[in-house]
Amino acid sequence: KPMEQVIIQEAGGTLKAVEIAVRYAKQMVAEAALLQKEEFPLSELIVGTECGGSDPTSGLAANPAIGAMSDLVVKAGGTSILSETSEFIGAEHILARRAATPEVHDRIFEIVHRYEAALRLVGEEVRAGNPSPGNKAGGITTLEEKSLGCIHKGGHSTINAVYDYAKQVKSKQGLVIMDTPGNDPSSVAGMVAGGAQIVVFSTGRGTPTGNPVAPVIKITANPITYGKMKDNIDVDASVLLEHPEQMDAVADALLREIHAVGGQQSGKKETNSLYFGGGTPALAADRLGEIIGAIKEHFVITEGIGVELHPDNVTPDVLRTLKTAGVTKISIGIQSFQTKFQSVLGRTSVDISAM
Repeated sequence: KPMEQVIIQEAGGTLKAVEIAVRYAKQMVAEAALLQKEEFPLSELIVGTECGGSDPTSGLAANPAIGAMSDLVVKAGGTSILSETSEFIGAEHILARRAATPEVHDRIFEIVHRYEAALRLVGEEVRAGNPSPGNKAGGITTLEEKSLGCIHKGGHSTINAVYDYAKQVKSKQGLVIMDTPGNDPSSVAGMVAGGAQIVVFSTGRGTPTGNPVAPVIKITANPITYGKMKDNIDVDASVLLEHPEQMDAVADALLREIHAVGGQQSGKKETNSLYFGGGTPALAADRLGEIIGAIKEHFVITEGIGVELHPDNVTPDVLRTLKTAGVTKISIGIQSFQTKFQSVLGRTSVDISAM
């Protein structure tokens, strides 16, 4: 794209600089008006991914939806950028395991550790301000919890490169990371400067951040936020959070995906374990046996199958159903056992003795 530079000191002051800039802008508009729209394949697309004003719905639904989109772009030969280094902290080892090369693996750890070290040099600790007050008000309790939700935006693709802030990103490179700050406008600006033609941005609490150069598509899985900010939000991903009865449709889609992926390999692949997380697998407890059976058609699971449960779902009937399905271990998502903290977090009390 054409670019012109105006320097106030060289132009002769602010008013003359504005006059020159307006003239440049009119020329660019005239040239842009002559361009014709053309269709390009997804392989030419560089998409940036971002999250801001996150709450638990971001990690449960909105970010996984972005991750699924990211995987499709990568599969089509395009490029997807995962950003916000400060929100990899506590989950960087998961990303590093997906690195294409040892160099990329080490670079992921480098940018995260460098960020933490830079804060300590000025006497600050990243966990003192992250999660933010807004994140906490929305229900996110720890930085690790926030990071685990953040990295869902990268889907499940291999990470092929790590770029410095705003550096030009190569096209047709699959999933890459850009070392950006957690500040939303700065992160989005860096990805756009690096070549992203579009940004997909999830928000749980509601963030109006946009960009003057590239379109920013907003997605939320918080139905309250969508209801209040329809002018700002493009996609409502709250369907499963609002309508758990649609779980069967999702389970059917998951089964198709399992067979599609598993059918691409010859023989059964061995894996250590299988884990159903997110706090809501009990909604599909009656289908887990079918899902586990489908996975076992393509994979050998050597060390057991785990499920995360909400405390309210730890009942004899649910546990019997899970055991019959083949589940061998459970984890229980409890933010706190103390009443005063449960009240602050908006959580109901937990009956430990009943569990």
